[in-house]
Amino acid sequence: MNSKRLARIAISALLMFVVHVGLAGLPNIELVSLLILLYSRVWSKDVLFITIIYVLFTGIYWGMGLWWVTYLFVWPAFGLFCNLILKRVNDWFLLAIILGMFGLTFGFYFAIPYALYDPVYAFNYWIMGIPFDVMHSISNFAGGIFLGYPLSKVFIRIRDNSYVHND
Repeated sequence: MNSKRLARIAISALLMFVVHVGLAGLPNIELVSLLILLYSRVWSKDVLFITIIYVLFTGIYWGMGLWWVTYLFVWPAFGLFCNLILKRVNDWFLLAIILGMFGLTFGFYFAIPYALYDPVYAFNYWIMGIPFDVMHSISNFAGGIFLGYPLSKVFIRIRDNSYVHND
């Protein structure tokens, strides 16, 4: 792995982490899903490394509770899903809908570790979180609609070194 690729992976993971922390005060509003989708489209083979490093950053910063165990499988799995399926889709409205659906199902994924201990508690945990999942869904959809295409163009220009620097 060359130093440019290694730096790109680290900076991409750090950008996700900084955006996550920056939006942490807003209820279930995040751009991590959108960034993972964009990274899978632009740096496809590195998205798994990026998501794993991001998860490590979040665990170090926020602590490694049961929620973090979910992060260990949700974010890399979403990155692989985006890499295998979504990177070939060019309709940003459809991608925004998929991002919204991912946000709507996010609470279900968080209930999985609880289901290993107490399935009834896990079901109740998931059902009580549905209002938060709806907000998550709306924010993912809005992020995909308003930021997806423009950020995609920026990342493609960075990847292709086609940005113009006028000083």
